Amino acid sequence: MSIDMDYWCSPRQSRKEGTDYIANVIDLCPTNVKCVIMHHQLLRHINKSGASAVYNIDFHSDLADRVPKHELNEGTWANFVKFKKNGKFIWFYPFSHCYLSQGRCDSLENPFDDPINIAGWEQAEHRLHKPSLSWLQSKEIVGVGICVSPHWISEDLAMPMVDLLHDKGHIVKAKVKSAYNKAMFLGVR
Repeated sequence: MSIDMDYWCSPRQSRKEGTDYIANVIDLCPTNVKCVIMHHQLLRHINKSGASAVYNIDFHSDLADRVPKHELNEGTWANFVKFKKNGKFIWFYPFSHCYLSQGRCDSLENPFDDPINIAGWEQAEHRLHKPSLSWLQSKEIVGVGICVSPHWISEDLAMPMVDLLHDKGHIVKAKVKSAYNKAMFLGVR
């Protein structure tokens, strides 16, 4: 399972909702939690996980089309998953406009229309709204990856979730602060 904090990037959403959801997901799989700054930093862990599916809870799909020579980044990492030919990718997004335009990472072809030929996945689905905890409990979750994505969520919205992860020993708060300072310096935020 992959969770990007930018799922909760809208000020209309409750900060507490994101923090509570992440806390509950960690409780489902407490021994295999990896936290990173940028989403593509989870790829090595996903590829070594032994999983056969990726549940991506994210504002952005992170699944690109077959444009030649993709560069690995936070919007294309799902194209680099090693088990994709026999795997399943499900993108859960918070708002309908994520799928209609703002959250898709493809440029020419929608990878959800023809996942095998466009993105190389055996199956790729998209669903509005995050999965319920009871749905997750029915799945075999082998690991949880959480990324901050400082280019896509404001620091004030991310910090309650970062505080939770820091308190549980999953991330160093100073590294997150440094990433936000770098994003500000580069003019991304």
